Amino acid sequence: MTSPFVRRRRLATELRTLREQRGMTADELAQRIYRSRMTVSKLENARCRPDIGDIVKIMKILGVTGEKFDDIFKIACDAADRGWWDAYGDAMGPRQRMYADLESGASSIHGYYQIAIPGILQTPDFIWALVKLDRADGPLPYQPERMVQARLQRQEMALRPDGPICHL
Repeated sequence: MTSPFVRRRRLATELRTLREQRGMTADELAQRIYRSRMTVSKLENARCRPDIGDIVKIMKILGVTGEKFDDIFKIACDAADRGWWDAYGDAMGPRQRMYADLESGASSIHGYYQIAIPGILQTPDFIWALVKLDRADGPLPYQPERMVQARLQRQEMALRPDGPICHL
């Protein structure tokens, strides 16, 4: 499975290229699909999960048909997928969610960490020590149990036998 984030990037490139090839501005496209300019911008910059209905409208307006329509529709469906990390909401920070998303479609993970322990190698005791440090700074903006559970789930997914090869 390719990462939904990677698919959103691919979809964004396809949509922007098609729109520009047709000589249409983002504002014009937004008006034609009855959405805001911001919605088109988010789609073309891979900043949101695509609404499949919007993607179909965009492709029809841009005159996309046949195999090209099918290819972009498949990319959009993959880009709209939710990953296991979405079930944790804010328990995982945005960086941890991004890593989990990218790792979900990776064949290998490479990293160099001179002074840090990568998240997918942190033990539960180490993670709880990080929580303790966070508590010293004041109230926590997350639920520690959910955050630890999310990090351990990320480890399990990234280090599974059929998962990516890790070079950390």
